[in-house]
Amino acid sequence: MNYNIVPPSKELQGIVKQYIVINSLDGIDDLLFLPNGCNFIVFNRGIDGYTKEYNENNKFYIPKNYSVSVKINKVKKFVLNDTHCTDEVHFPIILVELTPIGFYKLFNINAYLLNKSYMEIESYIVEKYFKNLYTHKSTQEELGYLNNSLMALYTSQKNTNIPIEDVIYKIVNSYHFEVTVEMLV
Repeated sequence: MNYNIVPPSKELQGIVKQYIVINSLDGIDDLLFLPNGCNFIVFNRGIDGYTKEYNENNKFYIPKNYSVSVKINKVKKFVLNDTHCTDEVHFPIILVELTPIGFYKLFNINAYLLNKSYMEIESYIVEKYFKNLYTHKSTQEELGYLNNSLMALYTSQKNTNIPIEDVIYKIVNSYHFEVTVEMLV
């Protein structure tokens, strides 16, 4: 599999871990995906396949449209369907690897819904935030568009709760001295 890893904009670092830009599916059947607590937004462009728990029969089919990947605590393997036609896949394909709390921050939905299947992103969200994806001239422009779209989606949630992950992120990345609870509040 030929791919590039690109960091998100600074404003999205607590939501998006990284972008994965896939340029070829060659050898993808040999890859194993380790359970790291994160899941992906899959902006599908013709992949016909599924992920499955390694050495088990549980299959999680990838929707043809844009979706959020299943979140399980087992090693996963990616499998292309036998009927998959590589000529129908358009490259690049962009995946957004979310932080453990990123799904909640973007969609204001608990991630426990993702333990049984991929979740297709609702059409009104696709229309409002992602309709112009894959229309730009370069990958850099696509990623700039995604940075802006994901930030707009996050802002639209008006989520006033501060998850514990945000507090930990702030402590680790902002304070280089002893911190008290009073200072954090």
